Amino acid sequence: MNCSACQHSGGRCGSNITSLEFLCLCPDQPYPRMCLKPGTHVYSFHINKIFLFIVFLHMILELKHPKGTVLT
Repeated sequence: MNCSACQHSGGRCGSNITSLEFLCLCPDQPYPRMCLKPGTHVYSFHINKIFLFIVFLHMILELKHPKGTVLT
């Protein structure tokens, strides 16, 4: 799965020769999972995933308890 995401992002699949951990070998540098678009920072990638998770949770809670219902 890691390799597919890496290749789809423009990288080549590899590993760290010391730790044997997966690495995505990208044109600018190796990354843990996939190549990032130019100007994208690793932290913003993780923040986007966290934001999407929070939105997903909000949607689930909204479905269970629509606005206007009183929780008791």
